[in-house]
Amino acid sequence: MNSVVFLSLGVMFVSLITVINPFYALPFFIFGHFIEPIQFFPELRTYNPSLLLGYAVLGAWILHVVFTGNFIAAKNKLVGLVLVFIAWTFICSIIGSNATWNDQMMFIRNVMPFFLFVYMVKTKRQVVIVVWVLMVMGGIAALYGLYCLKANIGVRDEGIVRVTSFMSNPNAFGKTLALLIPITMGLLLSNYMYKTKIILSGILILLITGVVITYSRTSMIAMLLCLFLTPVMYFKGKNKIIAFMVTLALVPVFYYAFPLERVKWRAHNRLMTTFQAESAAEVDLGRVESARAGWMMMLQNPIFGVGIGGFGHEYYQLAQQSDDLELVESRYGERGLSAHNLYVQVGGQLGVVGVGLYFLLIVYAYRNAIKAEKMFEKSEEGTLYALSRSLKIFIIAFMVIGVTSSGLGNKLFWIVIALVIVLRRLANDQNTKINHYETINAV
Repeated sequence: MNSVVFLSLGVMFVSLITVINPFYALPFFIFGHFIEPIQFFPELRTYNPSLLLGYAVLGAWILHVVFTGNFIAAKNKLVGLVLVFIAWTFICSIIGSNATWNDQMMFIRNVMPFFLFVYMVKTKRQVVIVVWVLMVMGGIAALYGLYCLKANIGVRDEGIVRVTSFMSNPNAFGKTLALLIPITMGLLLSNYMYKTKIILSGILILLITGVVITYSRTSMIAMLLCLFLTPVMYFKGKNKIIAFMVTLALVPVFYYAFPLERVKWRAHNRLMTTFQAESAAEVDLGRVESARAGWMMMLQNPIFGVGIGGFGHEYYQLAQQSDDLELVESRYGERGLSAHNLYVQVGGQLGVVGVGLYFLLIVYAYRNAIKAEKMFEKSEEGTLYALSRSLKIFIIAFMVIGVTSSGLGNKLFWIVIALVIVLRRLANDQNTKINHYETINAV
């Protein structure tokens, strides 16, 4: 089948499903996060299929809302904050010196699932379905990554082939799998049945393996952070110490039992260069210079920044004008490297106001996760309690690895933020029912 016809049929199919019931389209958004069509159909690059599909679904969803009259958003301050943040990105792109509308539209496409998930995920069953689709898709991507490793398919970097699986970037692929680890571990530690825990254990092993074969330093650090943080934060009191010690014992066991010996040592060597001064200075020169460039952008454009997509171009111009800033060029022509730092990226592109809004958004998301967690613990709702705690750990891990990776438009992040709101709403509804039941019994 012609790839353009295939793309057209795919857009029409997903749009139709969205008009009928947007919840059934949510797995396609998850699928779209993992799979980039141009990996398999490079001739579609000029059509920008992911952007086209995203906006086709947005249009279909708007039609669904109009037909059903369901205009009411979740009653949560976080929804309003996200809307304000998006509005600010448009303002910065209009005023920004080097903003690109294509990058702005890509950012909106990546944030769009937030609204679909907030509106369409309404029940415990639906939350669990979404989470399982995320985990299973991560496992499938890791399996395909193992095939790519065997077939020597990937991107070459310093003499090694780094696996990208369905994606085009090994760092993005590795980070996605690493951030799914706390969710998988959280459910594994919950009160699921024995057979389900075996499946979860298999997915967890695949996720870890998938991270290792990317040779991504940031992803491996995120993986280790999640492996240690999840059990420690899941348990309470003395059990925290026991959980930490058990994890500490299991990690080296898994390391020495890892079957792909050559892969293991290559990953080990790449990870160790992060902590070796000379290697780190050479490897991370771009990160240092891009961070300095971001700081200069904020000083020169403190309110509005340079706009979404303008970081690389502004960096290039600053390096040409200043002797104090060394240009580390990207592979995309006359522009510098991307930020490689979430906070530098937001500050440089959206100014001080954008940084403030983004941090406020994170704080509210984290507070929602904590409150949902406490309510589900009180009502003894084990699965949703585990998910609330896991998403809280996801937010922590995402913010930590933001120090070494940009991720303003990370689709998985916006999906998780939406799920946090849904969990808070379910917790409030459950709490209301419990209080009503207790009032009736008291009477």
